[in-house]
Amino acid sequence: MTIQKFKLVTIIAEPILAKQIKAEIRVLGSSGVTSTEVSGEGDRNLNTGEVPGNKVKIECVVESKIALKIMEHIAEKYFDHFSVITYSQDIEILRPEKFSKPAPPGRSAHGPKK
Repeated sequence: MTIQKFKLVTIIAEPILAKQIKAEIRVLGSSGVTSTEVSGEGDRNLNTGEVPGNKVKIECVVESKIALKIMEHIAEKYFDHFSVITYSQDIEILRPEKFSKPAPPGRSAHGPKK
């Protein structure tokens, strides 16, 4: 097996934005996303959500050029009006075919839709 370099893009956002951001990430070229409910606080204390401090962490594994597109899109669309941050990390993965292209219609990372 070969290890290949990718980027892990992380976006921390208000939960109200999760569905929209996940859809946009897919359109921009990610083959999938993972999201987790998290909490935290920062220096801006800006939150338009219902529960202060509650956030969603959205992550995707993508090639470098797609990571940059995703991060630029998030910055341009959300930074001025919402409590959102994004960052990326260099990672090494096995099974790069899982992350190099979108899944075929009717399939997810876990197999066919039921």
